[in-house]
Amino acid sequence: MKKFLPILAALISTAITSPADDDYPVSVDELPQKVTAAVADYLPGSTIESARADEDDGRLYYDLKVLHQDELLHIEVLRGGRIREIDMNRGYPGLVRLIDRETSLSDDIAVDELPANVSAGVADFFPDSKIISAARGENDGKRFYRLRVRHRDLVLNMDVTTKGQILDIDTAK
Repeated sequence: MKKFLPILAALISTAITSPADDDYPVSVDELPQKVTAAVADYLPGSTIESARADEDDGRLYYDLKVLHQDELLHIEVLRGGRIREIDMNRGYPGLVRLIDRETSLSDDIAVDELPANVSAGVADFFPDSKIISAARGENDGKRFYRLRVRHRDLVLNMDVTTKGQILDIDTAK
């Protein structure tokens, strides 16, 4: 028994002094007005499904699940209302996650050479956006476009099918 007491004390001490996970759920109704206003401004007609508060380098932010045009996005918003990240990965049957497959891209193409469906898909999802650059790619025989898009103060990387369906959105770093 005496051998186990120091071990037990060490385990309890470690458990007490270990940093706790700062992440905790927040009711959507309790979100700061600036956070909800930022989401409504960036994504009109969207609905915040759930929220968690977290801290990064001493800065409080909210990790939100937002439904926009039947798509679930993960959005990080700082307490003051600045959107820090938007992420979506919808997937596509038979298509490997594209954002990690740099080798599947062909040469860059001019933005004005994009098919109308691709440009329209982006404009429908982010009405105030501008496509900055584009590259054509292929994965398992399916063509897609990797776009860099400016939406207000954010730069986003997007993978879009030839029909204009957005597959993936990540905030550019």
